[in-house]
Amino acid sequence: MKLKELLISTLILVFTFDIQAQSWQFFPTYEQRLEALSQLGVSSTSEILQQVTQSYKEGRKARFVVYDIKLKDPYMIKVDKSGLNAVQTSKLTTRARIPTGVIVLNSNPITHSIKLTKEYYNNDQFEISSELGEAIGMGSIKSTSDAVDKEEDKVHVKGLHGIAGDDILFQRDSIKKELQYWTSLFSQLNEDLNSYEEEIKGNAMWNESVYRADWSFLNRQLLYHLGAAFTEESIESAAENIIADFKDYLLVEDYQNYVETYTKAANKYDQLKGLKNYQVFDATAPDTYDELHLKLEIKEGEKALRSADEKPIKVRINGGVKIDGSAGLFFTTLKDQQFLTQDETYIDTTYYRDQNYVTTDSIIDISEGTNKRILLKDNGDFLVSIGGMAHFYWRTTSWINGGLGVGALLNTEGNIQYLLGLNLFVGRKQRIVLNGGYALGKVKRLQSGLEVGGLYTGDGEVPTMDVWESGGFLGLSYNF
Repeated sequence: MKLKELLISTLILVFTFDIQAQSWQFFPTYEQRLEALSQLGVSSTSEILQQVTQSYKEGRKARFVVYDIKLKDPYMIKVDKSGLNAVQTSKLTTRARIPTGVIVLNSNPITHSIKLTKEYYNNDQFEISSELGEAIGMGSIKSTSDAVDKEEDKVHVKGLHGIAGDDILFQRDSIKKELQYWTSLFSQLNEDLNSYEEEIKGNAMWNESVYRADWSFLNRQLLYHLGAAFTEESIESAAENIIADFKDYLLVEDYQNYVETYTKAANKYDQLKGLKNYQVFDATAPDTYDELHLKLEIKEGEKALRSADEKPIKVRINGGVKIDGSAGLFFTTLKDQQFLTQDETYIDTTYYRDQNYVTTDSIIDISEGTNKRILLKDNGDFLVSIGGMAHFYWRTTSWINGGLGVGALLNTEGNIQYLLGLNLFVGRKQRIVLNGGYALGKVKRLQSGLEVGGLYTGDGEVPTMDVWESGGFLGLSYNF
């Protein structure tokens, strides 16, 4: 007998016993669960949220909208860079470009499917929508036939060449019994995992701390039964390593049955591994919108726990420079001057001069004449006109906000006046804007060489000229 066959025979003789009498315990009893819980500790909601926020924000300030399926009322958690200081508030606001997440708490990872859609609004006007994704409790078990088909090419029945007579029958029987042992173990593991899945499905108040205790117990049991082959918590690799020494001596049909059995257990193990009672979605907002609407849809099987048609969760966005426009009425001191002339009658008296050119009291001639005196027409201190403004401001969530603005208006002559000033927004959705500042533009002024109160000797209207001047303005406009 060759050395390899001798070692296999020795191994099987030590290991072989009554398969039917063997049983395995993969999940804890009630008492064992309590003991495991006492060692692991029960995670509170705040501890769970801290774990989530730490892994999500990556050393930056962050905001989290938390929706608890049990409580239903959403709230906001604000976390600083260190992650040590977290503030909970009912005011749902976030800053543009700051990492923002949506945490759905107390969800059953198997029975609940969660879908979240975000919509952006500017001044209550819908602009863009995007689907954040769908978290479905459990996926379907992958087919085992593919794994078997791939392995068929690798398995070759050698027929135990080199072993004669009774030794061949003994080896085949012993190897078959050992394979039956491992097949039975993985079969029961699959059954226990399926039963545990059903337990989770039927538990509307699923507790992640209990799950962690159960899973810790399960992994210890698997490590005990499968040994070092399970160090990476991989059922498939452990199952293959277990039979590595005698795999070449297996019949194809026996090996196929073994692969199907452990693949089912491995798939179910991978599905149930790392379950959480929360789902996290990214909802980081750009700096071009005022409000984020979160449409949350939660189903338990076919039963709707929250419909997408329900009132969305509204999150106000602050931060970032925004540009808006408005139009309305403007009052400016920069206006055209208008002039008129007033006729004045005068008497021209001519006196006699003697031979020495000295004016005497003797009147030679008396005549009447008319002069034109320049007067400024009173047409008010302000020009009322229609204009528009472009506003630059830092987005906030307040009802009142301020910023800078530039704009223009048309005067009575059709000339453009340019505006630069400060703005005050009142309201959130339909906002009134108060504007004030400087106006610059061309206005009509009295022609050079003439002055108000002086005489005008020409004919027709008093001549004017266009000059650039500055003045003040006030405006009341509507943000569109």
